[in-house]
Amino acid sequence: MTKGKKRKTLFSLSIALTSFVAFNGVSNASAAVPAIEERIALENNSEATQARTSNEALQDWKKWTNDHAYSLTSIQPETIGKQKIPSSEFEDLEMLKPLLHDKRIVF
Repeated sequence: MTKGKKRKTLFSLSIALTSFVAFNGVSNASAAVPAIEERIALENNSEATQARTSNEALQDWKKWTNDHAYSLTSIQPETIGKQKIPSSEFEDLEMLKPLLHDKRIVF
């Protein structure tokens, strides 16, 4: 296939796809999925779920953060004069071990 023929074929396909999308009322391919799911839900006589408001989303995020947050005892650096830091100083970081056990680099 020559270069010009490939261009004409791609151009024809893009026009056909654009026309199909325009005539079906979908301006974005990703927008079609929720619309299809909503139509199926309505056909099955079930109610469509309503979108959350920003306040509801913020409350959900705060609840998730409080449930998954860890508190640190101290974030102050150790003094240089100490030769050995007692292991009890790092008890608040124990929760990181399962998260970082197989990591080689931590940012």
